[in-house]
Amino acid sequence: MHVYLREEPVDLQMKEVEAEGLVAPDSGLIPMAFFSRLNETPSFRAFLPPETVNILHQVITGPVRLGLMAEEPEVYFITDHYLNYEWVLVNLATVTPEALEAMIARAHQLAGKVKKKPGT
Repeated sequence: MHVYLREEPVDLQMKEVEAEGLVAPDSGLIPMAFFSRLNETPSFRAFLPPETVNILHQVITGPVRLGLMAEEPEVYFITDHYLNYEWVLVNLATVTPEALEAMIARAHQLAGKVKKKPGT
């Protein structure tokens, strides 16, 4: 494996992929693919135990979410339902209009970078 050190953070996403023919069904391992956010081709793949998948999910998504909630707990929060998602919830009654506008602009920017499948 090659490791590249960068000054800016890499926006990494992990997804479970089809395991058929790759790993024994009773192995307990989960086939995962790791992508940079805007790339359809995985950067790498791995067969991981469920505990490792849970830890990696928290490491990949946790720092930003935890930072937001620690910095402005009256604005950013999470419920049990969303613990396994990358999202943080926003209290619309306490978020500033400027912050909300920035979030919407960022979401629009990211949505525009998603590659569309042919014919859609």
